[in-house]
Amino acid sequence: MAQHKHQFQPKPQPVNPYPFYKSNKEAFRKRYPQYFDMVMNTEPYPLEKTKTNLPNVKLNGRDYYDAENPLGMVEQTLRSNDLRLARLVVCLGFGLGYDPLFYTEQISQTANTEWMLVIEKDPALIHTAMKFMDLHSFFGQPRITLMINVPEDKLFPKIAEWLGLENRYYNARAYEYIYNMSAMEESYYGTVIKAMSDAIGYAVSNYGNCVEDSMIGTENMFKNIPTILNNPGVNLLKDKFKGIPAVVVATGPSLDKNKHLLKGIEDKALIISCDASLKILSKMEHKPHLVATLEREMAIVQLFEGLTAEQVEDVYLMACPVVYPEVYESYPGKNIIVYRKFDHFKWLKIERGMLDIKYSSGNMSFKIAEYLGCDPIILIGQDLALAAGKTNADGTTLGTEQESYLNEEHMMVPANGGGMIETVHSLKLFLNAYNLDIQSHKGKCINATEGGALITGTELMTFQEAIDKYIQKVTNPIDIIKKGLEGFTPDSGEGIKERKEHAIVELERMISVCQDGYEAVMGHKEELVGEVTEERMQKIKYDILHHEELLQTDDEVRQKLFAHVGQSYFLNFKLEIRNLPGKCKSTMEATTKAMLMHEEYYTTMQGIMRVVLKMLKENADGKA
Repeated sequence: MAQHKHQFQPKPQPVNPYPFYKSNKEAFRKRYPQYFDMVMNTEPYPLEKTKTNLPNVKLNGRDYYDAENPLGMVEQTLRSNDLRLARLVVCLGFGLGYDPLFYTEQISQTANTEWMLVIEKDPALIHTAMKFMDLHSFFGQPRITLMINVPEDKLFPKIAEWLGLENRYYNARAYEYIYNMSAMEESYYGTVIKAMSDAIGYAVSNYGNCVEDSMIGTENMFKNIPTILNNPGVNLLKDKFKGIPAVVVATGPSLDKNKHLLKGIEDKALIISCDASLKILSKMEHKPHLVATLEREMAIVQLFEGLTAEQVEDVYLMACPVVYPEVYESYPGKNIIVYRKFDHFKWLKIERGMLDIKYSSGNMSFKIAEYLGCDPIILIGQDLALAAGKTNADGTTLGTEQESYLNEEHMMVPANGGGMIETVHSLKLFLNAYNLDIQSHKGKCINATEGGALITGTELMTFQEAIDKYIQKVTNPIDIIKKGLEGFTPDSGEGIKERKEHAIVELERMISVCQDGYEAVMGHKEELVGEVTEERMQKIKYDILHHEELLQTDDEVRQKLFAHVGQSYFLNFKLEIRNLPGKCKSTMEATTKAMLMHEEYYTTMQGIMRVVLKMLKENADGKA
């Protein structure tokens, strides 16, 4: 973040002319074109004179800043926070710019701030500030982002998207808020704080998932290579259903209300069933066209056991090949391969179609419908909440009151039709994933769940209303699927053997680098627990961190094959390292602890690499 050595002092100007206004507008238009008209079309507030000659404004009859010394109160408030570690700062309210500008120029360097997000509800305040403050440099800073008048229900997806850029979520345990008390009187900023908390939790869950889960998924991918080679991919169906409605059938409690309406629309809409819904539909003698599954759990096998080839004739299983091979073996019908957005599928170099799927099979079903071009996409059974203690619809194989959900933390979220409804941690993650997806979805999404949690951006109506309005024309979805897949021939797997041999060599090199890094830490350990000069610490840091840098190559083995497995440990390690300055009394103490923590880092990373190497050697032969 840019620093200025001069004493911070805004330059108040006469009401007319406004020497900074033109350059401010140009800088703002260039950086924030999406907000330009919104801000420019507001009426600036009248400026109030103060004893220090710095302008103030009145909102609702009250001074926004201290009536005598606006900047003095800002400085007192910000310095009283004694921020030593705020790598990511969220500024609640831009106001006239005093708070964010003072912070960036006077505090950000000592607080180790790398990113600032400024959220302002009132665009007229920004327009007012542009009249007298020199803001063109502030607007242009790439590490500062403004969000203006974002609707409350859009805050979570906007903030989550922002956190995902440039690895900003690495700062998940080192972020702080700054604010003016006048802004905090707005309930809007309470919603901002909640949205930020949810977005941080989502980012850490999404990018820092369990190492063991990632290992299972990677090993399953290796074992499923023959299945991948022998079956077509979703890429062959991309945009084949443009303008054709889709119905996503999830397994929430409300499915009991409207599942009977599925019968009779099979030739008019693409029906995509979540894995847990398939047996419920089979008992009704109803066949969806596609079934989606992605979980790395053996329990998925139970969802297909006992089904006959006749029951799933012309019902294609769209599984992500991180599932156990037994899932494919248990399904008696045909397969279509769907990659989740994991880089290890890029390492395979076998094109099958890659979707940005998040957590649930319901979310996967939605992303499949979107990828195929369906419009509208109609959701049923997507409660994402509890209904009188029920987690799932009647007839669900794993039960209607699943303890895996009920034992989680319970919370309240907005409900369809108003009010609040009870949900649990995992279901809220699924809900947040939907909220993110709908934010970027180009078509219409109708929530015909008739109960459950509110999915922001969807249109509410009953399933019967959706059928009457959108599902009337015969489109014969199964014929479209078969035509799209015709001509597919199995892949020979040429090149996999060579990539495997290269990966083995590279992983062995990385393991050796980790061992050298571990030995470097141990060689300095006795010295680190004593007194170390600043000059000596620089040499120690190089000796230890140099090996970490040797791991950060652009080689596709590390980036595409290993990163998915090591990512969750790596993220949590980085979160701890970046949080150290806030826990330690001095920079030297934080640096010392960080160097000592690399003993565990190199040991753990080496262990993960050895597991991946073993899995690679035992599988991934590339045989169809």
